[in-house]
Amino acid sequence: MQEHFPKIKAHNEIAIARGQIFAQMAITWVLRQKSVTSALIVASRPQQIINTVAAVNAVPVNPTTADELHIS
Repeated sequence: MQEHFPKIKAHNEIAIARGQIFAQMAITWVLRQKSVTSALIVASRPQQIINTVAAVNAVPVNPTTADELHIS
């Protein structure tokens, strides 16, 4: 598990540079995929709903960022 920490940290830093938390960046990316027609979002706290709404309205993950994340 710990071998994944450097990659997770790098992804988190990319999210912060975008003005997001990691979860918001992930939701932003998922919702912009052409193959995704809907996404189920689950929240156990009100702040999670606020973060999700912010992700929906965020600037899409551009190809350069997707390459950095290795998700293109």
